[in-house]
Amino acid sequence: MKLEVGEYYLSAGGEIVQIEYFDKSVYYDTSENYYEENGKCIGDCREFDLIAHIPKELHLHILNEINSFYTDKDFMKTVKNAWGK
Repeated sequence: MKLEVGEYYLSAGGEIVQIEYFDKSVYYDTSENYYEENGKCIGDCREFDLIAHIPKELHLHILNEINSFYTDKDFMKTVKNAWGK
């Protein structure tokens, strides 16, 4: 995987991050974590390593589903019933 500015990635810790800018062979996300081109976080914390690219269309779909979960009580009930909680 090769990082690109503006794209979304899944971290090993389960967070979705967006690469905000590139400077002198280092990629920075919106939280000021920094990465090598292959997604490995520069530093000791492996939970920040980026493990998968998230296409923008999928990211938008995830955001819409989360919004629906919190704004549509029927949708929330359906999701909770389907996942057992």
